[in-house]
Amino acid sequence: MAIKPRDLLVALAVGTLATSLTLVAGGEVLRGLSIDTLTWLRHAAYGPLHPASSSHTAVIAIDEETYRTAPFAGLPKALWTPQMAKVLNSVVGAGAVAVGFDAIVSESVEPLLRGYDREFLLALRDASRDGRVVLGKVQHSQLPIAPSPGQSFAVGHEKNIRSVNLIGDNDDVIRRAPLSFTVEDRQSGTRREPSFSAELAARAARAPISWHDGAAWLGDWRIPARDDNLLLNFSGGGTDIPVYALHDVYACAAADKPDVLRAAFAGKVVLLGVVLDVEDRKPTSSRWVTGPEGAGNQPRCATEPLAALQGPPVVRETIPGVFIHATAINNLLRHEPLHDLSPTTDAAITDGFGIAAATVSALAPLGPAGAALAIGLVVYVGLAIVVFHDGLVLPLLAPALVAVLSFAVMLVYRIAIADRDKRLIRKMFGLYLAPEMVDTMIKSDRLPVLGGERREMSFMFTDVAGFTTMAERMDPSVLAPILNSYLDGACEVIKQHGGMVNEFIGDAILAFFGAPQNQPDHAARAVACAHALDRYAEAFRQRQQADDVPFGRTRIGVHTGTVFVGNVGSAEVKMKYSALGDVVNTASRLEGLNKHFNTRVIISGETLSRCDETRVRPLGRIILKGRHEAIDVFELIEEPRWGTSEIARYREAYGLLDAGDLKAEAAFSALAAELPDDGCVALHLERLRAGERGSLVVMTEK
Repeated sequence: MAIKPRDLLVALAVGTLATSLTLVAGGEVLRGLSIDTLTWLRHAAYGPLHPASSSHTAVIAIDEETYRTAPFAGLPKALWTPQMAKVLNSVVGAGAVAVGFDAIVSESVEPLLRGYDREFLLALRDASRDGRVVLGKVQHSQLPIAPSPGQSFAVGHEKNIRSVNLIGDNDDVIRRAPLSFTVEDRQSGTRREPSFSAELAARAARAPISWHDGAAWLGDWRIPARDDNLLLNFSGGGTDIPVYALHDVYACAAADKPDVLRAAFAGKVVLLGVVLDVEDRKPTSSRWVTGPEGAGNQPRCATEPLAALQGPPVVRETIPGVFIHATAINNLLRHEPLHDLSPTTDAAITDGFGIAAATVSALAPLGPAGAALAIGLVVYVGLAIVVFHDGLVLPLLAPALVAVLSFAVMLVYRIAIADRDKRLIRKMFGLYLAPEMVDTMIKSDRLPVLGGERREMSFMFTDVAGFTTMAERMDPSVLAPILNSYLDGACEVIKQHGGMVNEFIGDAILAFFGAPQNQPDHAARAVACAHALDRYAEAFRQRQQADDVPFGRTRIGVHTGTVFVGNVGSAEVKMKYSALGDVVNTASRLEGLNKHFNTRVIISGETLSRCDETRVRPLGRIILKGRHEAIDVFELIEEPRWGTSEIARYREAYGLLDAGDLKAEAAFSALAAELPDDGCVALHLERLRAGERGSLVVMTEK
């Protein structure tokens, strides 16, 4: 069904308005939630992106076991420096390409215990000479949190200290990692400085990180970042980054097991950070696919798990910040961060879904439209998951929300405005026309003219002979089911031929062809329907008579002409689609002629001239009672009878009659002897014997 221009404009407006309202009210939130949802769906479809063995990073976790295990137990972190020195030297010696301290120790006991930090400061100095250590700091609007002055001096100050700040979206969820920060510089005032994770990735890649041509570059690779923020591609499941407990790494170094440490850290960026239940935890886009944390995903080297901390694994929606930095470094070194579309492209896709949903809702029936919308959304979600697996973020929730909203708004529009005329058609014609005819009327987008119009149509009037007498003799409770069954079948025949059942008058039926839907072949339809209805009625009558029910023959009259057709009646009380004109009355009078000619189906010459029907015999030029003009009338002959010699001889005799030939009486006398039950032959013979000539018959009775 073609969509009306008005409905198309409404669909465009609804889709665009729904997009605008959705993106203005919650575009950023929906974009973030789309990334979270796609991360979850991808994990459900594909599982984790990478195993821990392929990670470019490893985490040394300051976890609950470390706080409870000697030599760390009971001591503040400022007193851990001797152990940290041994861990740093061992990890660097094991072949780590860089070590990043996400855990910041801003205080030192050196002023109280001179020389206590010496070993750690020397380890920092040695590692910094090769560019293999980066300390973390936190930029703050007031006082920054930085390593102790001794640590800063040991690593060469700004050269090996980078910001670990992570900035959440509007909903405080971490989905991006900064690639740089603007820091104060004594010489230039401000300067751009790589972030903690960007610096470590550059050192691992042995390529500089730089900014030019409006983008960030890692060597000769242009980083797909927006506003200098890396869109993080979390693997999900919590198993993609190897994690080792700090106390176990220290014990392993103390036990002099360099091979174990080399197997764990060689060629990796090693991050040391806090992995606790409450400290430094962030919600991220992997919050719905997190896994158990801690040092449980790698074999122990020199310690056993504390029994007091054993229990079922706990999964939280937040993850420690050190894992976020590890993910950022992995994304940079693998060249696989997520990259999203521009806001303009996102809005265009969302708007396209809104317009498409609104158009489908305006164009198709509710069921198919809803199914099309659901299938379209499922296919799009599947596509979004596939391309997300390759790193491209398509808008997900905004298009779905806009599509559903547009569909709902257009549904209300259809109910209130667009489908009002269609409902009127179904209400007016649903009981009188075949469903497919009603659908065709609606699809044609041509509604009946309110108040009426002049149109050429064909009319059929039927009546059951002797029904009144039968009704007087039968119990109404017995007669009603028989009549209803007969009318059901008759109406079905009429509907099958595209006719409209306009009225029931007891056992009589008035049907017409050519309205409300325009049917150029209305006459042919009416004649074909008369044939079929005659066969149905005769079969029904014979079945009833077999059951001793004296059901009479159905008499049918068909006539064609121009009438006034449309809605008539009272606008306040009741309206009806009907036809007005003498053509309707003539069809009824033709039906009545059957009892005079002892026929079942009579059609007028007006009807016959508008179709290709040949199975007829002429009955005469009839002037109906009360009329002044004659009309040609014909009997419709069924196929078995049409091919007989009696019809041929009748046509010869009628030719003589019509020409006024005196031989007509002899011809009809011979036919009457052969066909004593032929009412037409008997009527013309009676006229001839009374001295009448020609085929003009003036009826004195209806």
